[in-house]
Amino acid sequence: MKHVVTLGWIALAATLHAQSIHLHGRVSNVAGQPVADASVELVKQGIRDATGPDGLYSITKLSASMQPKSSTHTEHIRLDKGVLEFTVSRTSAVKIEVHDLNGSTLDRKSLSDAQPGVHRFDLASRTMANRMLIVQASIGPFVRTFRYIPSQTDVAERGSSNGSIPSAGRELASLATESDTLKVSAIGHATKKIAIASYDTTVDVILEADPNVGVPKVTPQKATSVPAMYGNAVANPGKMTTNVSYPAYYYSTSLSSPLPPPKVAKQSVPKTKLCNVYTPPGYDPQKQYPMIVIMHGITDNPNTWIERSNPKIATLFDNLITSKATKPFIAVFASGTVDNNTNGYYAFGAELVNDLLPFIESKYSVRKDRGSRAMAGFSFGGMQTLSVGLCTHLKQFAWFAGLHAAGPGTPSASDIAKYVAAQDPQTYPLHYLYIGVGASDGTASGSSSNAANGLTSKGPNITSANFSFQNNIPGYHDYPTAEVSLYNFLRMAFSPEY
Repeated sequence: MKHVVTLGWIALAATLHAQSIHLHGRVSNVAGQPVADASVELVKQGIRDATGPDGLYSITKLSASMQPKSSTHTEHIRLDKGVLEFTVSRTSAVKIEVHDLNGSTLDRKSLSDAQPGVHRFDLASRTMANRMLIVQASIGPFVRTFRYIPSQTDVAERGSSNGSIPSAGRELASLATESDTLKVSAIGHATKKIAIASYDTTVDVILEADPNVGVPKVTPQKATSVPAMYGNAVANPGKMTTNVSYPAYYYSTSLSSPLPPPKVAKQSVPKTKLCNVYTPPGYDPQKQYPMIVIMHGITDNPNTWIERSNPKIATLFDNLITSKATKPFIAVFASGTVDNNTNGYYAFGAELVNDLLPFIESKYSVRKDRGSRAMAGFSFGGMQTLSVGLCTHLKQFAWFAGLHAAGPGTPSASDIAKYVAAQDPQTYPLHYLYIGVGASDGTASGSSSNAANGLTSKGPNITSANFSFQNNIPGYHDYPTAEVSLYNFLRMAFSPEY
């Protein structure tokens, strides 16, 4: 957006020569809610910050001097759609003369001490006469002459006028080029660029929703088995770290259903929870990786995927990554309940976002945007993925896989559509939902089908572009069969194509 400024007949944007940067503000959506994890960048300076949960950012830098990047003295003048653009490299005299074809001077303006910078001067809004004009512009001794006929397009872009060249006593409007640009972007929002003329100021930004920003076009994967070669060890495998402990404050064993989303109070005394963490081959703490949280079935624990998978789950991950079927990723095998209490599964969503995610982010180099987070689970863990994940925490995760989802609390297609719609999916769009179940799974076929059938007809947020259901995988209600579904899901969620 260009900001029209009228200061005399000419507005100059001086190049910034500040001694420091103190730029701060708040990023919010059109509803006034803070936008967390938004990237806020000063383009010319090449420095940035990310907003916190409150939407606040602060860009600071102490410097002896912030001079223009180039010291080359180059003068440049161009005319584009009625706008004269001057590039001034040093303090100089700037002049503009407008003549008709008979040589009569229609207007003449000058400034003896134009400061270094880029300056734009709008002629089109004041020169609507349908005749050719001769425009002579100069920066010091450097002179350029242009022929110009005001077009209706030029005029329409700048508003109405009285249709005549202003007299010498009238002011010309001018467009001052910004000294720097603040670029603000966030998943699910349209990127916004704002011109700033000072590094010591407050800039609050409102982002409009754009569900197409950052939403990948997913190619469905529906293999019915894991390739045999994915069971072979790779030369440089990743690492599975077991029994990683963390404190959990947000837990409960008194809930009897995961929906509607319950309010789980913070406990004064934490539970010590355990998880297993897989890091990819060549894990580099200086890089950031997408992550997936993987849940186990009822009465099981984070080790069960390791113990019962076939091929071994870490070997499957190694092969997916080294064969470049997926990007490198981090996988967290979480403990989905407290003391194996059945009701404890229903409260896990609160622990997930308040305890586990912050812990993993503090210890491992994972990306923090929702588009880089996935959740999947087997059986009761599949129920959790759909209920305490998809139906409750769409703001934190964008990818979900219900693997043989079963058990009380598994939401129906109508419930899924209802609770997704309640989470502002325009701002936090679902990237992909995959539901898979074994062809001979007598435990989960009913609940998985109830969650999947008719889902795309329930509303605009879940369509064939971001959802698929697979029930033709040979096998029963077990981890190796669910592993085939996980194999398919990982190739979608962590595709190297996006």
